[in-house]
Amino acid sequence: MPSQPPLLAVLVGTLALFGTNADANPLSEQAWQNRPLVVSAPSEHSADLARQTALLDPHFDALRERDMVVVTIVGQTVRSLIGPPVAAKAGALRHHLGLDTHTFEVVLVGKDTGVKLRSNEPVSANELFSLIDAMPMRRQEMRQRQ
Repeated sequence: MPSQPPLLAVLVGTLALFGTNADANPLSEQAWQNRPLVVSAPSEHSADLARQTALLDPHFDALRERDMVVVTIVGQTVRSLIGPPVAAKAGALRHHLGLDTHTFEVVLVGKDTGVKLRSNEPVSANELFSLIDAMPMRRQEMRQRQ
């Protein structure tokens, strides 16, 4: 009867097969800590980008309370509007989230790194809060903070 390979050898082989490159998910540093809202615009003069920013600005505290990080991608520039800086490159974020450089898009990513919302139009803070506050993880967070 052949012996089984040691567990460490299996793990090393699995990691080699699938890779450990953090660039595979450029938002992995945010996992289980933050809910990134990625706003991609074709130019810094985009009317949709200005509208999205205006919709979120008055809700800074509520966004932070929900552990949100608001990130814009314009050209090759990635900028954090709310929350800690995101180290990911623009191209890696676009590729990972399926974003086009020529269109406006908003993507809400959950703490589990899954896409929770995708919109080609600016999204109101209330729409984001309704969606997030209905999530099981957010409900647990609210119970723990009481």
